[in-house]
Amino acid sequence: MLPSQENGLSLEQAPPLRIPLSFFAMAPISLLAAGFLLLFREGGAPLSRLDPVSFAVAHCLALGFLGSVMLGALYQMIPVVAGKRVPWVWLAYLVLPLFVGGVVFLVLGFLGWMNAGFTVAHHLMGYVFVLFVVPTAFALFKAPSKTDTVWGMRLATLSFALALSAGIVLAIARTGKPLYINSNWFSWVYTHLELGLIAWIGGLLASVSWQVIPMFYLANACPKWARKAMLFGQFFTMIAPLGALLAGAAPQTIAYLSVPGALAVFLLHPITTAFMIKARQRKRREASLIFWSFGLAAGPLVLVFGVLSVTSMDLRFPLLLGWTLLFGWAGTILHGMLTRIVPFILWFHRFSNMVGRPGVPTLRDIYPERDARVGLVFHMGSFALGLLAILLHSSLLYHALGAGLSLTGIWLGLALTRALLLRPARPGESKVA
Repeated sequence: MLPSQENGLSLEQAPPLRIPLSFFAMAPISLLAAGFLLLFREGGAPLSRLDPVSFAVAHCLALGFLGSVMLGALYQMIPVVAGKRVPWVWLAYLVLPLFVGGVVFLVLGFLGWMNAGFTVAHHLMGYVFVLFVVPTAFALFKAPSKTDTVWGMRLATLSFALALSAGIVLAIARTGKPLYINSNWFSWVYTHLELGLIAWIGGLLASVSWQVIPMFYLANACPKWARKAMLFGQFFTMIAPLGALLAGAAPQTIAYLSVPGALAVFLLHPITTAFMIKARQRKRREASLIFWSFGLAAGPLVLVFGVLSVTSMDLRFPLLLGWTLLFGWAGTILHGMLTRIVPFILWFHRFSNMVGRPGVPTLRDIYPERDARVGLVFHMGSFALGLLAILLHSSLLYHALGAGLSLTGIWLGLALTRALLLRPARPGESKVA
């Protein structure tokens, strides 16, 4: 059996297997939905940042793909890494359909297919706030562990709560109600984006990487000074834009306040993680590590497109910024993490008590390297198609991108399904069926 404490992990406190896996299962479905929106998009005009399909695809990726995986990962990692069980963990079975329903109705609202879409969406997301944020925040702030990873998870959960709150306000405003406190629409949008993309997604990815990179790849630990700097950037991006919004600041001011967090997430984290990986003890470059390499390389590119979005009048740069951030950076890293985390938790729950018996699979048996490498090809091919479609203003390439996203989702779904179907052998059998 695995030891109960390994690399600081309290593995015996892990939640029921179906909880994280049910959230992870939404990742391929969300990719498929985003692909279909582009594949069957009507009209021949190229996408713009104000196109309803752009909003719909962005939220399929940010919430459906990234968000669902990250919520499931928190349910898994809080008891394991922080050493405190999430209270009322059964509420996860309510959080998932509420969260998925909120995303679906939000997309329907953006597309104009349902007049009440935003109304239903903000109510459902309000329930998610209560049923997810309250138990997980309670567990994190009551946890005995005080590591930098736990502090990053704490700040990320608070940032998610604030980003979700700002998103709910924006959804309410789309139903015709006035904005609260600050009447500038884009001030709310920028705050929502900075809280959600930098402090929540970026902060959680960074803090989790301090645990999983040394654990899975036998790499060196992230330097303490770098962890503290990234935590400061995450905290600043959580507090400063929100304070500026409440003070009535203009969108430009709020945008500039994202700089410390953006530098921490898109520059410092990729650099320090790349050095950690380069100095690792195991030199074999497996597919999940290549996912990490591509994702980390996209981080500085996000910064470049961010600067160009502010300084240039070219309307392609905001689209390039969003696409690179959501799918090239965060999406690539999370896709790669799924290829390691899913087989790890499956092995722990189903096979760890069978070590020494014939037919016990390895992690690569559960999620074969071939499956991960094919997924990598689909993912990076789709990313390249997205860049070309935006740069060339090509409707044809947008349809090709839709096909690429759909194939990426289908392949990821098949790989996850094959892993889930692998179960312990029956008595007398030597192979895992």
